[in-house]
Amino acid sequence: MKLSEALVHEQRALWQSWLPHPFTQAVAEGTLPLETFLRWLAQDYRFVSEGRRFLAVLLAKAPPERLDALADALHAWDAELALFRDAATREGAALDAPPCFVTQAYGDFLLATAHQEPFAVGWAVLYGVERAYHDAWRWARERASVDTPYRAWLDNWGSDAFGAFVGSLADGVDALAEGA
Repeated sequence: MKLSEALVHEQRALWQSWLPHPFTQAVAEGTLPLETFLRWLAQDYRFVSEGRRFLAVLLAKAPPERLDALADALHAWDAELALFRDAATREGAALDAPPCFVTQAYGDFLLATAHQEPFAVGWAVLYGVERAYHDAWRWARERASVDTPYRAWLDNWGSDAFGAFVGSLADGVDALAEGA
């Protein structure tokens, strides 16, 4: 079994337990209150904004064969920020909310990992972040009602295209493991 598969397989019970989270269920059903979605949007905006620092540190530590993939990830995260800004503008919402504890802790973990751990560990963490995002949004997308107002978000992170990106990160985990 490849390392990327083993990392999820070894924790499959935990991994599966958070997929039917009330947030993802409500997004799929279209019952998530807009106010709750906008709070999430502001926190995810902050996470991605600060997460770019994580990517920048990884980029500085990357072996040459990983530079393009990290540059692509950085570009993708910048595109996500634009999606968040557009949505906030449409809804008249602010994105400058202070970080909640979990957002701050998650960002701190990413930065500490990037600075203190070898590149391969940082890459594996990036894979975990993106794999969790894809799995959660794909789970919700597969169960979504036709008229959910969150369809664009479900289609963004639950898509096959995003899944292919996550697959490329998995390939990187496996390649880095071979050289370790």
